[in-house]
Amino acid sequence: MTLNRANPIAWNNLGFNYSLLEEYKTAIRCYKKAIMLEPDDPETWENLRYAHYGNEDYEKAEYCEKKVEKLKKKSSLGSEQKEEKSVRESSKSYYI
Repeated sequence: MTLNRANPIAWNNLGFNYSLLEEYKTAIRCYKKAIMLEPDDPETWENLRYAHYGNEDYEKAEYCEKKVEKLKKKSSLGSEQKEEKSVRESSKSYYI
């Protein structure tokens, strides 16, 4: 089996497995590669946060936590806008 180096999910999963083994420095490298490929994935940032915490680098863990909050807020706003647009469009078709 080989790792698809262009797949951020593969890098995230590999990092997660290294975290389980408490090999946090290697996990962090994997998470950073995943983030380079998909920078707006809150799950990867959350996993990176835990790896930094395990590595006792609390400042970087805190930075990641703030990034997760920002991405989740951005994601929920986007979802609300999409839902609102969908409701408006379905209302139009109902009344036409």
